[in-house]
Amino acid sequence: MGIVVALNTRRPAPAMMQAAGSGQVLGHPLLASITAKLPVATARAIERAIATGMAEGATTAAIAREIAALGIDRRTAEGIARTAAAVVTDDARRRAGW
Repeated sequence: MGIVVALNTRRPAPAMMQAAGSGQVLGHPLLASITAKLPVATARAIERAIATGMAEGATTAAIAREIAALGIDRRTAEGIARTAAAVVTDDARRRAGW
C-alpha cells in the first residue's frame, strides 16, 4: 500500500488570491483602455467577476461568461478574461518571489 494524499486543486495559492483581490487588474493598460469606455458600474462588475473567478479557481472561459453576462460582447469578454488571468498570474508570481 502507498501513501494517499488528497489535494485540493481547485483552491488557488495564497499569492494568487491576494493578487486577484488587489483591485489593480483593470489598471493594466489594455484593460484600462477597454473599461474606460464603459460605465463605472460595469467596470466595477467586471473587476468583481475577475477577482471572484480567480479567487475561486474558475476557468478563464467561466470568467469570460460572467463578463459577457454584463452585456460585453463574447470576443471582448474572452480577451478581458485572458488578459486579466495573465495580469493576476504575473502579479502572484512577483508576490511569491519567483
